[in-house]
Amino acid sequence: MNAAAKRVYSQAQARERGKKKEKKTHHSTLPNQTQPSPKRPLMSPLTPTPQPQ
Repeated sequence: MNAAAKRVYSQAQARERGKKKEKKTHHSTLPNQTQPSPKRPLMSPLTPTPQPQ
């Protein structure tokens, strides 16, 4: 196996590894995004603060 082929092969392996990692991290971040954090609720910027009349 020559150096060029080896390089291409290792790049392909790294890309596959990256895909697997991306999938894993994507799965782990999904629940964090769906659950609103106690510090900053998701609805606060959307709902206007009630102004005293």
